[in-house]
Amino acid sequence: MSATSGNVLKPSAVGTRGDAGVLYKMQRRQPLSVVLAEEHSNTDDGEGSHGLKKYCIASAAVARGWANYVQCFIRAAFGVILPSWMYATPTQYGIISFSFLAPTLCAICTLICLSGVKESATFSFTMACLNVALLLTFSLYGSYMYGDVGNMDPFTLPSDVAVDGVGGFAGVLRGSGLAFFCCVGWDAVCTLSEEVRNPKRDIPWGIMGTLLIVALLYSMLCITLCLMVPIESIDLDAPLATAFQYHHDNWGYIITSLAATTVCTPSVMSGIVGQPRIWYRMALDGLLFKPLAKLSAQDVPVVGTTICGIIATLLSAVCDFEPLAGMTSFSTLAMFTLVNGGIILTRAEDNSVRDSSHHHHPSISTTNITYSISLFFILSIAFHYVALLHGFLTCSGIALAALNLASLAWLLYAYYAAIAPYVNKSNIDGHSEPLLVGNQRDKEDTAEDDNHFRCPWVPILPAVAIWVNCYLMASLGLQALIMVTVWLILGIVVYLTYGARHSKLN
Repeated sequence: MSATSGNVLKPSAVGTRGDAGVLYKMQRRQPLSVVLAEEHSNTDDGEGSHGLKKYCIASAAVARGWANYVQCFIRAAFGVILPSWMYATPTQYGIISFSFLAPTLCAICTLICLSGVKESATFSFTMACLNVALLLTFSLYGSYMYGDVGNMDPFTLPSDVAVDGVGGFAGVLRGSGLAFFCCVGWDAVCTLSEEVRNPKRDIPWGIMGTLLIVALLYSMLCITLCLMVPIESIDLDAPLATAFQYHHDNWGYIITSLAATTVCTPSVMSGIVGQPRIWYRMALDGLLFKPLAKLSAQDVPVVGTTICGIIATLLSAVCDFEPLAGMTSFSTLAMFTLVNGGIILTRAEDNSVRDSSHHHHPSISTTNITYSISLFFILSIAFHYVALLHGFLTCSGIALAALNLASLAWLLYAYYAAIAPYVNKSNIDGHSEPLLVGNQRDKEDTAEDDNHFRCPWVPILPAVAIWVNCYLMASLGLQALIMVTVWLILGIVVYLTYGARHSKLN
């Protein structure tokens, strides 16, 4: 369940003001960025903040969760126990788990999307309100009727810190990365920069407000679960419903199962609706094949919707929920990392573009920044993996920490070296402009367009964000990294074989 389900996407362009359109800018300036943007995001479409694979995989993951709640509802309401192959049949291969109900839902949602049914803003708002109401009702009712503080005693964490552990501090780390799966959609606020009155004020407040609401709701939900059921008794497949079953509350079990199934359905549909809009926009730019840019009489990208539905159906049929959720979270974090790196790169390029009187070579400077960002990302994620697996105070951990700090120093040096000729120069009257992180340049940007939103404290804040994102990605384990890497390779192949030769972005 997600408090932000039911997002509406249309095959139209969205504004790219300030740093909100950083990926769009990167596509037009760096070939490598086009490759990554093709795989992770395209800010020029109706929902630029979502990655190319995040929609399909998220829909498949939600469908698997929906299947578990369907079997809970049927068992409680009608006393019928469905065979395991209907909702989840585990295998010896770990990530492989067969299901019949999950792909059935994806197929039905695909047919509905192909028929031309469009989600309206009213429907999205209604579903979001319903989600919030259900979460609040479950938390308040469950805590009041069945809450027991004794279930949280002792309030300590085990000493297990292995990255693949299921409890202790390892569980906290893994949960913090997986939690991004629950927050998919809040970053859509960034795509509204052209539609709000004051983006400089409204965009940060919208992002932080959305994050705060989601964090409070899910934190309250987790606390309620821990109060109702001992931690070792929580059912990971259908935790909300089985929490009531634990207390023999059959009506609570039935209502919660039914509510979960109805709430999950529009989330699956929104992914299948949104993904083809991304492909549509990219096909118009020449990055993907032309058939993906064709619309039906009902303004539905038929080819893209069909392909997206097939992918979601196949994934939900053979993949378990956890690896799908891990891939969604990992790709989301990777996309955010790309955005942070893009902010550093485009901010340096903006300085050189504004001052074309100097005979410097900005392409060389920005190339150094690109390499330094790439190295910083690789060393950051390698350091976190080693630290989580073997501990920080080891030879490999200390060595990677030193290399990580060195790569950060190179990144900062490359950035300031790139902007130094433009912000620390003497003008004709002999006056000098001080070398600033970005405050002076931001003032000039404000004079040009007071409504643009620009990230503060560049490059410090984006660099810290990259490091933290790498920490969260490492907590998801190597499995998520390998699966996302496969998708990335596929995206690179598509770009090199087609997009690079047909792109209209130069």
